[in-house]
Amino acid sequence: MVLWIQCLLNIALQYFTINRALILSYSNYQFRNITTRATTLSTEHYNGFNISSKTNVIFENLLIQYLNQLNTWPLLLFNTNTIIEEPDRPYRLHGSYVILTDYQMSIQVVNDVKIQLNKLRNNWEWNPRARCVIILTQSQQNDVEDTADNIFKYLWSIRLVNSVVIIPNPEQNKLINIYTFFPYYPAGKCPEDMKSHLLDQYYLNEKGNTGFRTQVNLFPEKIPNDIKGCPIIISTFNLPPMAMKKRDTKALDDHLTYDEGIEVRLVLQLGKTTNSTVVFRPPPADGELWGFDVGNGSWTGITGEVQRGLSDMAINSLWSRSHLLKEVEDSREHFIDTARWFIACAKPYPRWSSLTRVFKPTLWLGLLMAYLIVGIIIWQVVKINNSFNTEPIENQAYTSLQKCLLNFWAIILEESASNNPPHIGVIRAIFMVWVLYCYAVNTVYQAYLTTFLINPGLQPQVTTEDELVHSGMKLGLEDGIINVLSIDIESRYRDYVNCNDIPGCLHRTATKGDLAVLFSKYMMQYMITVKYLNADAEPIVCDLQEEFSTNLISCCLIKGFVLRRHYDKMLIYLLEGGIVNHWWNEILYASLLEVAKDFNLPTGEYIALGMEHLQSAFYFLLMGLLCAFIVFLLEFKSKKKK
Repeated sequence: MVLWIQCLLNIALQYFTINRALILSYSNYQFRNITTRATTLSTEHYNGFNISSKTNVIFENLLIQYLNQLNTWPLLLFNTNTIIEEPDRPYRLHGSYVILTDYQMSIQVVNDVKIQLNKLRNNWEWNPRARCVIILTQSQQNDVEDTADNIFKYLWSIRLVNSVVIIPNPEQNKLINIYTFFPYYPAGKCPEDMKSHLLDQYYLNEKGNTGFRTQVNLFPEKIPNDIKGCPIIISTFNLPPMAMKKRDTKALDDHLTYDEGIEVRLVLQLGKTTNSTVVFRPPPADGELWGFDVGNGSWTGITGEVQRGLSDMAINSLWSRSHLLKEVEDSREHFIDTARWFIACAKPYPRWSSLTRVFKPTLWLGLLMAYLIVGIIIWQVVKINNSFNTEPIENQAYTSLQKCLLNFWAIILEESASNNPPHIGVIRAIFMVWVLYCYAVNTVYQAYLTTFLINPGLQPQVTTEDELVHSGMKLGLEDGIINVLSIDIESRYRDYVNCNDIPGCLHRTATKGDLAVLFSKYMMQYMITVKYLNADAEPIVCDLQEEFSTNLISCCLIKGFVLRRHYDKMLIYLLEGGIVNHWWNEILYASLLEVAKDFNLPTGEYIALGMEHLQSAFYFLLMGLLCAFIVFLLEFKSKKKK
């Protein structure tokens, strides 16, 4: 057992990250077995401290003792019965792993390793890029390399690449074999069936000296820059501008191909950089798009495909998900997106209201009051004057209130009134003031009437979320957004509308205007540009200026994605060079040109007036005729009673 401990301590001191947690894992069954077995160790010295005295000790306890004495790493112990508590955020990923297994049968060894690593993977602090040492403490009854092959096959499935397996040499007791695997070796071979490679051996010679035979690097760089056409599996679906399938074509392997889109360009560029083949999976079979948590930690959609290991990467304007799923991680972000509410833009006032909207209601009320007051004053003045006049009254135009109101109404309409008003200075002065007042009002009214006929203005629009919630408008939410943003729908958006079909909901918003949709600003900006512009190239769907949340757009990667270093490095170059923004502007501009042919109305300063602009006059004419008809019926009925 001294040989095992010395081997592990050498590896730990040389390769494990200092001051990062070192995880020592073992199975509970194995620990119960080992406690019945003790080993007598001779006195040895390692780096200046005593490894053991001549006493009976347990291997695990001895290993823990000396790892603690090194005082180099925080040491955490796990077994299959350990209850893992959720760490406080922000948490720090583990630095390295040591997995102990005490079985002899190959199947039992592999199952034990799987159980322990699955337990560790169900931890937010799991780090698939950490260095891992798997120690088989018992000589194997099967072929040693077959056991290592099966272990490495599983390690590749969880992307734990920086790992070695230490197995006792079946022929020499004082020799330990150290195996590793290279997923893309030999060149051109894709990682399917893993083959173990004997990397080094740790020995104990007759003089009591220990060490590595070849002193090679036990954790070399295993992912080459050129992977010789090996596939990268991508989960996505057709949704411009991130992933666009312009042509109805299929690849030779019967997978869909996407030939345009910002994120499609990114993954294709990654394929060129690493000489890999980009393979797109069909859209999710469950009918979901981005996906959401079904309640037990499992996700649907393209996020769920990455979570289950069906693909290496998911793209399509994905917001950060690494804080929600333990099995995925986010790439470097390439856009800063915002979630906003989108509603139908304010509609113009009906043109029939143009005749009345020139003045505010208070001014119309003032004009009506002045009309009544002036009419009553003239009527009373004429009435008082006639009561003192002994001569017969020749001019009957102002002898009653009805006649006064009709004459002054004619002046408002710029029609001729009575040509012979009473020869009384007060009456003629009031008459003259009314004429001047009506002239001023008519001048202003006619000056602005044409403007209101051509451009009636926009109706008031909702500007804040509080106004939106209380407006009575339906609120559309997509399941993925609810999960990613942790929206409390029960308290504030209880009567929301499911909007998993974003294009359909956006169409309803644009055409009916009774639905508000919460969604990505980038995605909506593209869809509005392509489908929902009016004849003046102005959008008919607008967003509230309030930002619901700010989110980073990145690619969702399987945790431990081996090409992430290449991807992030490539993305930095593209972002610093402005290439990604150039792609966005190029796609947006090309889409705008594509729909420009549908703009069928000319734009400009001058607009010809047509019947539509005069519809308000006809409405008022019909109202006048209706009122006249009602008055006629009332007069006819009253005359019949007499």
